[in-house]
Amino acid sequence: MEDDRYKPLGHTELQDPLPLLSTFEILGQTTLNCSWFPIHRLLSLAPNLTELVLSDISLVGVDQNPEQLVLPHLERLSIAGFKALEWHAHILRCFSTPRLQGLGLPMRSITSDGFAPFLQRSPPLQRFCLDGFAPGRGISIRGVLDLLPSLTHLEISCSIIGKIVFARLFALLAEEPPVLPDLCVLNAFMTRSPSPSAWSNLLHALSGRRHTLRKIKITITSAALDASPDTLAGFQALLADGVDIDIGFGRNLLLV
Repeated sequence: MEDDRYKPLGHTELQDPLPLLSTFEILGQTTLNCSWFPIHRLLSLAPNLTELVLSDISLVGVDQNPEQLVLPHLERLSIAGFKALEWHAHILRCFSTPRLQGLGLPMRSITSDGFAPFLQRSPPLQRFCLDGFAPGRGISIRGVLDLLPSLTHLEISCSIIGKIVFARLFALLAEEPPVLPDLCVLNAFMTRSPSPSAWSNLLHALSGRRHTLRKIKITITSAALDASPDTLAGFQALLADGVDIDIGFGRNLLLV
């Protein structure tokens, strides 16, 4: 019996249901143009799909298909790319995902008019990955987090304006009442260290959430951690108290 997982994506193969197809990935380059219509057709034939990844491609025709696709068993959806592509702003309008648990997006391409309605059609998200966040483009980081009150895992990667983004994120986590009250895992990747006050806010947030926010991993690609000795000592105290804190430059970790 032929395994559905290895069928090629071609027009002659898009007639029969694909009940064994659970993961579908398209990984390419931003210069790779793919028509949305055969992909839409294939997804409609895969009722048991649980994971969908679309990365570094250019989808043509996403804004021309008004039919919303229901993916009844999809748990993980990841949309990634190094450039802000036009189709990113339309893709979420194409899906209804009643069992979604995890979502990954390049937020520089997604605006509130597509993001918020998509979340309203989905269950409360548990895991969220933000890639290359750019404040001021349609939705703020506060606006994002306010739409995700049930989040337990947050991953955020930011390069050019990372200092601003992470300073805002750490300040929000230290607020009362708490933003993301159920957050237990935070992964962050940055190219430059935020200010000492930002690290102090993160320490304050962790100190108040030590029984819930139990795992922190922050990777910095620059050569300096701009945090005060008192803040570093506070992180070490939380580490000794059982909080899993990992802050450093790639493999050269400061706290393990």
